[in-house]
Amino acid sequence: MCRLFYAFLWVLAIYSSIYIGHFSPSWLQKPVKSIDFFCWGDTIEPELLEEFEKTTQIHVNIHPFSSNEEMIVKLKALDGKGYDLICASDYAIRILKEEKLISRIDHNLIPNIATIDPYLLHQSFDPQNEVSLPVEWEPYVIVTKEPSNLGIADLFKEQGKNRVVMTPDPVEAIMYAAYTLYGKVDHLSDDQLQEVGSLLKMQKKSIEAYVDHRAKYLIETGNCDLALIRSGFARLMEKDNVPIHYQLPKDWHFINIENLAITASTEKREEVHAFINFFLSKHSQKVHSENTLVFPVHKELTSNAQIVEEIHQKNDPQFFHYLAKEEDTRDLWVSLKRHQPK
Repeated sequence: MCRLFYAFLWVLAIYSSIYIGHFSPSWLQKPVKSIDFFCWGDTIEPELLEEFEKTTQIHVNIHPFSSNEEMIVKLKALDGKGYDLICASDYAIRILKEEKLISRIDHNLIPNIATIDPYLLHQSFDPQNEVSLPVEWEPYVIVTKEPSNLGIADLFKEQGKNRVVMTPDPVEAIMYAAYTLYGKVDHLSDDQLQEVGSLLKMQKKSIEAYVDHRAKYLIETGNCDLALIRSGFARLMEKDNVPIHYQLPKDWHFINIENLAITASTEKREEVHAFINFFLSKHSQKVHSENTLVFPVHKELTSNAQIVEEIHQKNDPQFFHYLAKEEDTRDLWVSLKRHQPK
């Protein structure tokens, strides 16, 4: 019995020496901090997340969404709970601010605010940047196979055999049609909204697809002849040597700014501010813009591209927002998708 007992002790000692390094009492383990980030799937690169976690010991849980509408609906349903930080387009920031789902940002905790291109700050949806800070931006451009000088209004004219790629976003589509009919407007009456719907249905005869990500494939394969899309998609085609030309519309310059905002329900404000400051750093902005081909917000990385210079010179950016009630906007879009052109 003694020999068996000593043999047992030796076996226990051997296994303990092997596995002891893998376990430690919970009171010895360093607590892991984390934040929950509700964002587009390509908002930030994995290598940047790893770098942030390594330097701060703060883990970032990514919760992707596919549209601003999806994000807004979920935040409303949950009263913002479950998320600490969000990435939202300009018009979504306006809605979230009105719904009190996002909270004030402490600028003193984000030194890298000083590096943001002033052109992107103090926009109408958040004049003092109290609840949002830009993290990337891009204009909307018209892509064609041959050089052209088209405006947004030209896409609503008879296209003959030409096939057009249009936005899959109802807010954007309605604004394009509304500006074509009425110029710069902030709100549509019921009659005007009906006319906008009629124009979109008439245009549908020339529409190949309501997409943005697949525009490259459709143009490359010859299934469409022109597209109105964000510049990042056009720059990706250019990078892949797709024979295209793209320029700002001659009539209206629409741009999209993606912003970071802190949820009103978060209890992790220190960690969230640290992440925002990290993402606004020159290094993070460079990595992100080179990977996604969006334009960075860091003023030292501002592109010298002609398209950016044109936007700065015109200095009259148009931002997307609801021109009608959300439910009326959705109803119009459903009606458009069901419409079968004759």
